[in-house]
Formats: sequence, structure tokens, C-alpha cells
Amino acid sequence: MKICHMTSAHKSDDTRVFQKECKSLASAGHEVYLVAKGESRREGNVEVVGIGDAPASRVRRILHFSKAVYTKA
Repeated sequence: MKICHMTSAHKSDDTRVFQKECKSLASAGHEVYLVAKGESRREGNVEVVGIGDAPASRVRRILHFSKAVYTKA
């Protein structure tokens, strides 16, 4: 199964998101993608799709960065 985890609030190396969720799903045999702030890379059978740094403004992050995450996914 293909799984795409999207987050605009967490970094791509966040322990809860990347280590506990994405890597566990990948080790169970799923094709896992993580779209998050940071750089793109492949690590532990998880394809991380980085979208750069989030804006400092919370309002911009909620309105614009969330849309960028969705669009990239």
C-alpha cells in the first residue's frame, strides 16, 4: 500500500512522525512518503519530500505552507 504522511508543523526528521510512524510502516512493507519541511532524501525505505523552510509567521504557515505541502503531495 502507498502511504503519504503530510505535515506542515513538523520537521522531516521528527521522532514521532519519521521514526515511529513512517519507518514502522516502511518496515511493515508499505511504500511510504513523508512530505514535510526540510530537504528531500531517502532514508530507511522512506521517501522524504522536503519543501524547504516554513515561514516564520504562524498565519502564513497555516494558510500558505499547508497548501504547499498538499500541492507537493
